[in-house]
Amino acid sequence: MKYEVDEYIIEHVKESNKYYIYFKDSVNEICKLEIDKSIFDAYMESKKDYIKIKNQKSRYEEHSNQTEINLYQKALYKIKTVEDEVLNKIEIEKLEKAKAMLTKKQRRRIELHIEDKMTIEEIAKIEGVGRTKIDKSISQGLKKLKFFLKQGV
Repeated sequence: MKYEVDEYIIEHVKESNKYYIYFKDSVNEICKLEIDKSIFDAYMESKKDYIKIKNQKSRYEEHSNQTEINLYQKALYKIKTVEDEVLNKIEIEKLEKAKAMLTKKQRRRIELHIEDKMTIEEIAKIEGVGRTKIDKSISQGLKKLKFFLKQGV
């Protein structure tokens, strides 16, 4: 087994039951030294302890640096504020008022296309008209909606 650590590698060769350390010297040449099992074991134990301490530290730092905003952003279920609910309701009311100003056909076609996720071809087939007629009706209806919403209905 080889373990790469920073600038050196330690290895246990099972066949010969020998332990080695490889490192680069000052002229960047790779050197190989046989080491005692106790040194290898001591290193492996210290590495485990180091990782354990590092993990504990990172967990502690992560939790200690949390703010209410960070915790809220990490939440799986985001709670809507009263302001969010009110603004959402106002936008829905504006959209409903704008949709009421469309012709019945335009409103129905837009609802089928956007809300019910039907294709223009499917709507044309249901209504027994050409695809271009449906496409034009939806386009004009959307233009009217944008206009009404910009005006504030």
